[in-house]
Amino acid sequence: MTLSLPEGEFQAYLFDCDGTIADSMPLHYIAWRNALAPWNCSFSEDLFYAWAGFAVAKIISL
Repeated sequence: MTLSLPEGEFQAYLFDCDGTIADSMPLHYIAWRNALAPWNCSFSEDLFYAWAGFAVAKIISL
């Protein structure tokens, strides 16, 4: 994945890493699903949203 920035000068860049400004949960779910696919591990969307906010280490242990 590459990030394309528009032309021009900017005073600042904002990285929304926790989904406060943009709802990135649907893309985050796709990333989890793709990461687990090589091991044929299912991860339902309902479970993904139920575990929202859990630390990655906790999700993996569960």
